[in-house]
Amino acid sequence: MYLNHEQALIVKIPAGELHELVHREFAYMCREKAAGMGLGHELRDVGGRTFQGIASRKESDTAFKPSSRPLESNWPTVVFECGVSESLKRLTVDSRWWLDNSAGGVKIVLLFSISKAARSIHIEKWEMLTVQNPHATPANPHPFVTRPTKIHEVDIAGPIALAPVALPPAEHAPAAPTPAVPAPAGPAPVVTGAPLTLDFDKIFLRQPHQGEGNIILTAQDLGRYASDVWRFIQ
Repeated sequence: MYLNHEQALIVKIPAGELHELVHREFAYMCREKAAGMGLGHELRDVGGRTFQGIASRKESDTAFKPSSRPLESNWPTVVFECGVSESLKRLTVDSRWWLDNSAGGVKIVLLFSISKAARSIHIEKWEMLTVQNPHATPANPHPFVTRPTKIHEVDIAGPIALAPVALPPAEHAPAAPTPAVPAPAGPAPVVTGAPLTLDFDKIFLRQPHQGEGNIILTAQDLGRYASDVWRFIQ
């Protein structure tokens, strides 16, 4: 993120493969859902593009654009922000940036807060929402305000990896380091807060036609997604 007035550059250094797997696998799952409705070519993953805000510029981890926004200057409708060691508070600042700076262009921001040690993935969905004004005064009597708001959250715990399994040496074989096979998966992931729904009209900027609808990620979808992520991170 580059802040024009302060002339300050804030750099997020991705924490290796886990950071990339978490948001890219989720994006792949969403595009599979879109393809299942015949919309695989209507949704573009523009990756880590940099977008110009009011007084700063920012790069996404992953972002989706519908085909109705073909210009390079067009904002995405869905943005993913991911952090492995980054605090959730910092990610929340990121979500506010996209919603505040895009003048309504960005409809959904998904935050991914990951703990490798706990093998957990915390997901939050943020949108602009009109809510009751908690700071209404005679000088500012407006009863409602529109601001970035957390709409939904999901937690995925596990699966827990078991210890690697050592293979016994072959009989009469010369002494050699004992080989090992990858650790088997333990209990299935525990998903709290499913399903996670991404509204069709906010992604594609139109109402769904017959056979189309919201992208709905069930507990089964999210559990399989977590298993796919952690399977590659030992």
